[in-house]
Amino acid sequence: MLVSVMSTLADNGRSRSRLFGALVALCLAATPAVAQEEEPGFIIRTAFADLVNDVHYLYADIDYGLGESAIEALENGVPLTFEVEVRVIRLRRWMWNQTVAEINQQYQLIYHPLADRYIVRDLARGTQSSYLTFRAAATDLGRISDLEIIADDQLTSDSTYQVRMRVRLVVEAFPAPMRWVAILFPRWRLASDWYAWVLRS
Repeated sequence: MLVSVMSTLADNGRSRSRLFGALVALCLAATPAVAQEEEPGFIIRTAFADLVNDVHYLYADIDYGLGESAIEALENGVPLTFEVEVRVIRLRRWMWNQTVAEINQQYQLIYHPLADRYIVRDLARGTQSSYLTFRAAATDLGRISDLEIIADDQLTSDSTYQVRMRVRLVVEAFPAPMRWVAILFPRWRLASDWYAWVLRS
């Protein structure tokens, strides 16, 4: 019984230690430093839609530049959730543009210290992949393929449609109280610019 209690206390101590380490990482990222780390940021390198069996699917290559502080938070037990936002817009000359499809796809990056593995989870499909290095996990995370965005019969032949896409770090998914630290400081509100292209004209 004593061994069980000691084990529980040790586990709780490790959890508190990891949470404290993650909080320190968040606060350090919000504080200017003499030797500043490279500015984090997300970049959509390329994106396009492919029509297969009357359905338009999204393919994209994304660079997730997290920065050292975010990686430190990840390795201290904080899951990082990323959201891919896609909008299909019908462009109209004399009226407001119309959103005809809206997709919000979330992915999660987790580090397991005991196994020393990085896990990428597709939260919509319920699938996951495991990687030995952060670089390998980030590369996989940045490759979007076969993401269904709209059926072709939802588009009219006499209209012009544009696809707009961006990615962001979902700070609202951080555990409290870290969530409020991340929300308060702009350095943690990471998001790419909108990337747009014509789907049909």
